[in-house]
Amino acid sequence: MMRMLLLLVFVFSAMDISAQAAASAKRTAPSQSESSERTIVHLDQFLSGLQNRASESTYVKGLLYDVQPSAYLEAGSVKTYGDNPTNLFTDASSFAGIGSVQLPATIEIVTVKFKNQNDLTKPLNLSVLSAFPRLRYVYLLSEVKATGGQIVSIVKNVDPRYSVFYNSLISQ
Repeated sequence: MMRMLLLLVFVFSAMDISAQAAASAKRTAPSQSESSERTIVHLDQFLSGLQNRASESTYVKGLLYDVQPSAYLEAGSVKTYGDNPTNLFTDASSFAGIGSVQLPATIEIVTVKFKNQNDLTKPLNLSVLSAFPRLRYVYLLSEVKATGGQIVSIVKNVDPRYSVFYNSLISQ
């Protein structure tokens, strides 16, 4: 009887120790979605963070707002305008096909548009962007009502080599 009691005490104490270790690991090692939320910010927040680096801020604003040589990927078809495009524009439904089409290696920013609510339900795996050695920025642009949390929650595999930011043209 005494052995059984000691065994139960040992089992319960071991369970308590492993639960404490799991809780500690959860506090110190953020999950993929938690780390994505910290690395993906609203466009305004991203640009204001660049104010101390005026040349980079000007450069990013040029990529976003000025006419640049660009490539467009929609429905598996690529159209390129200008030599050595720095911008790639695509939509969420075409995004996964980036790896299966021939695109210029000169791309520095990828803009992904969410055109309908269904686009906000499918994971957006950024690992397909590894083919772009000069990529520095990923801009997620919603043309439908979306919160930052909705946009951030679908993004997977954020590479620390590039900055990811979002905007919604229609606010909640």
